[in-house]
Formats: sequence, structure tokens, C-alpha cells
Amino acid sequence: MEQMGNLNQNIILGDDQQELVIRYGQAAEVEPPVKFEFDGVLSAPADYYEGRKDKLDWSHAVIRLDRGGARLALIRDNRDRHSDEVTGQLSFSDEAMALFDSTTNWTSGSMSMDGMAEHLRYKGHLFSDRVAHKELVKAFINYDMRVTNTVSNKVDDRKGAKRTEESIIKENGIPQSFKIEIPVFRGGEVLEFECQVLAAARGGAVKVWYECEDLRYEAIKLRDRMLDAVMARMDPITILEE
Repeated sequence: MEQMGNLNQNIILGDDQQELVIRYGQAAEVEPPVKFEFDGVLSAPADYYEGRKDKLDWSHAVIRLDRGGARLALIRDNRDRHSDEVTGQLSFSDEAMALFDSTTNWTSGSMSMDGMAEHLRYKGHLFSDRVAHKELVKAFINYDMRVTNTVSNKVDDRKGAKRTEESIIKENGIPQSFKIEIPVFRGGEVLEFECQVLAAARGGAVKVWYECEDLRYEAIKLRDRMLDAVMARMDPITILEE
């Protein structure tokens, strides 16, 4: 066994110290710090904070907020590049994604009459009125059987498309609007919205789609309310908005 050499050190123990341990030899390897990063639902940063609020030092914590991207990140110590980071993301609900191709303009895809009937056939649970849902699907099916060929030669321009839209919906019993009940975001409340049915002659055929103008504005307000509610749970941590 390797012997220690003579030590020439003065060591003063405090009054509360009962033992002194001197280790001799090669020191253990220093492990590099590990940064923990977690991605979760919107509430994840607040859940993390509330579970550790009284156990960790939060004096240098910050919240980085990307409001446009509906995303926020809790960084426990903004001075330390290895600090823990928990990110929460607000996501559109499965119901919204099933109904709309675009969550920017809140429109469906453009499709044929029978395509629209098939698209809506199994979405009755998202409608405010189940009877109205059945009538809407039936109207698209009946229209496709009776009228498609008679409008296939309509002029495909702005005025022609407008005339076609009005004649298709008004003359053939297709409702001009319908109401849905969905949560816009995952974990959000279920709300009622009205969608407008639109149609036009495109490429020698009739195409239909629907859009929800109310959702264009309501989705932004809902996003902000949900983000603000989560951040309020982490008060008084500093918020850095990007």
C-alpha cells in the first residue's frame, strides 16, 4: 500500500465538526453536469415549478414565451447553460384537426360534393345538432346525384364563381352554414362555432368547402388566455417574451 508523505498543513475544525476525513490517492473523475430538458403539454412548466417550488432556488429562473408559437419554457437558472428546462406546447385539439385543413384560416379542403359528404359523414358528434348534421350530409349526396352535370360548364372567375356559389346553395337545399361544438385546443373548453358553406365551379366541376370566420379571432384569444393562466401559476418568475 502506498504510504502518505509528511503533511505540512494546518487544519482548523469548527466547533460543530466532530470528524475529519483525509483521503489520499487519485481523485475520482469529475462527472460533467447534466442538463435535463422536458417537453410536455402546456401545463408542464407550471406542474414542474409547483412540485419543486419550496425545494429549489428560483431567484434566477425565467420563463421564455413564444406567444405566436403557443409555446413557453421554464428555465430554472438563466445564468447556467446546464440548467433544467421544461417546455410546454399548446396544441390544437384532435377535433379541430379532423374538421379543418388550415388552422390559420380555419378552412376545410376544397372537395367534390360526394367527397364533402364522405368527409362529414362520421363527424356528427362534433355538430351542435345531430339532425342538422344528417340533413347536411344528405344534401351533399342528393346534390351530387342531381345537379353536378348542369353546372360543369360555369365560368371559373370571381363573378362566375360567386354566381355558382349562390345558385348551388340556394337552389338545391344545401344549408349555407352549420354549427359545431369542439375544443379548439387540447385541454380547452368545448365551444360552439358557426361554419359557412361555400361553393364554386373549378376546372369544370363544382367544389365545396367550409370556413369558420369566428375561429380566426377566437383561437387567438383562447391561446392568450390559456398561456396567461399557466404563467400565472409560476408568478413571480420573470417572463421574457420573444
